[in-house]
Amino acid sequence: ALRETGLATGAVLSLEINYLAEVFLGDTVRVEGGFHPLPNGRFLAGVTRTSDGAPVAKAAVHFGA
Repeated sequence: ALRETGLATGAVLSLEINYLAEVFLGDTVRVEGGFHPLPNGRFLAGVTRTSDGAPVAKAAVHFGA
């Protein structure tokens, strides 16, 4: 989706996920605010549990040639 919007180009070079809290089968999560651009072709997103708004993960995707 980031490539289709023109925000990112090239292949996915890496995907980093930092887990902050447990999520169980049946929990619903959402990506908060989409992906925020960082330097060097990286994008950051936060993931929250919808039942209590607790942050459960942070993800960074790195695009490049």
